[in-house]
Amino acid sequence: REDKNVPVAASVARLEAVRRPNPKADITILVYEGSGHLIEDPGTKWTREEALQTIADWIHRAAARPE
Repeated sequence: REDKNVPVAASVARLEAVRRPNPKADITILVYEGSGHLIEDPGTKWTREEALQTIADWIHRAAARPE
């Protein structure tokens, strides 16, 4: 099966559609301009540091939430 990227606008529209029936849904939409499927920095082709930090921050917040 071939993996294809979904256009940014279509991805944002899909996420907004998920949020609409549940306004309390914890959804954050981040677009890293120039990055592809791997969240790479267009200049270095390494994973963007700011993306990794965002993911780490989310994990820390999720782990700290009371159940």
